[in-house]
Amino acid sequence: MIGIDYGLVVPDPSKSLSDGAVRPWQTPSYKECQDDLLRFAKRRDIAIDVPWRDLPAAHRKWVIEGEGPWNKKVWYGARRFFDWLESRAYKMHVRVLLSRYRSYTLCSACAGARLKPTRCSGVWESAPHLVRGNCPRWRHRAYPSMR
Repeated sequence: MIGIDYGLVVPDPSKSLSDGAVRPWQTPSYKECQDDLLRFAKRRDIAIDVPWRDLPAAHRKWVIEGEGPWNKKVWYGARRFFDWLESRAYKMHVRVLLSRYRSYTLCSACAGARLKPTRCSGVWESAPHLVRGNCPRWRHRAYPSMR
């Protein structure tokens, strides 16, 4: 699966929110998002001068997930920001920006077998030998260390 890698969105965990921990918002084009983050963080009593790695997990989740959509006048979060960018992916510069923060991960449903969701459940139920550790295909492709 291709998705946003939040490790790339916050590349330096030693930076605080006020120092620009969320990298995409450090450009003039998206400075407004950084301003929104700081404004809403102060309202929620979230420390903006503490390094990202020292923020509690709930606060980091709040930064990424947000509270609701833009039109609700609450913090929208990095995830909704990237969803909004995806809706404008017809623009070349937006596609370039999105590509900087994308990475490839294994699908949690099929573990990289590239099966349709409806097919996954049937395979696992009807063919228990395809369970991750038992199938030679898994040992050679998905988990090279198991060779």
